Amino acid sequence: MTSLFPYSEVNEILPYLMGVLGLLMTWKLHDLEVRTGRIHGLDISDPSAIRSWVHNSSGVSMYIHATPDDPSACEACRNANNTVFSPAHVGRNKKFNGLASPCINPAGCRCVRVGLEGRWPAAEIISAWLRENNDATALLTAEEMADLLKADAGQSANDRLGLYLLEALRAEGTDPQFAISRYRHLIIRGKHDAGHPFLMPAYLRLSDLLERGGRTTDALDIIDDFCTHVRYRKGQYAPTAAESSLLARRKSRLQRGLRKNWQ
Repeated sequence: MTSLFPYSEVNEILPYLMGVLGLLMTWKLHDLEVRTGRIHGLDISDPSAIRSWVHNSSGVSMYIHATPDDPSACEACRNANNTVFSPAHVGRNKKFNGLASPCINPAGCRCVRVGLEGRWPAAEIISAWLRENNDATALLTAEEMADLLKADAGQSANDRLGLYLLEALRAEGTDPQFAISRYRHLIIRGKHDAGHPFLMPAYLRLSDLLERGGRTTDALDIIDDFCTHVRYRKGQYAPTAAESSLLARRKSRLQRGLRKNWQ
């Protein structure tokens, strides 16, 4: 009797059949692990579970809460400055802001949250600590923060930009010109490289820093730049309505100040 499958054809098909069998066995094992409670499945009907999964799968290993280091920072923001959170900790709450008590800055909260992949030694130590301590938070000292910022190798392109933002925030009270240069770099990169998570914080912080320094026309130029190049952008890092409104109010305030000076 002639075989329906010649020997050579069986040899060609066999690896694919074994692969399918392996997948079936893997799925069956996973089902048994879920049933016994060793693996907890993701409930796709739970928004908080989805947010947590996204944060854990995004490549970010830590979030750093930071605020400008200047006399305008309120006590709540100062207390939260340089606090490190795990992605899971942040993902549990859609309205997470990192503050233990509400910000009381009359001009509004100026804090930012910077996500880092953390692929250099100082960052890897912090990431490991967060994992080993069940996603607890950590408040970095000034020395620890300085060590974290010394990332001379191993960081990704996005991490380098995140570190620029953290450096600028730390320098606002002591070296505003350095902070200004960092913010300008972030804006240039964001406008020409399809944007990044720190573009809007750079516009907000730079225009505020220039305004507080009495550089009214420079601050207006930055806001006009935002209106021309970024205001109507769409996508993941597009400006929010609140951010656009804040810059619009700042522009009106600056223009009123100029008119008073001309009168």
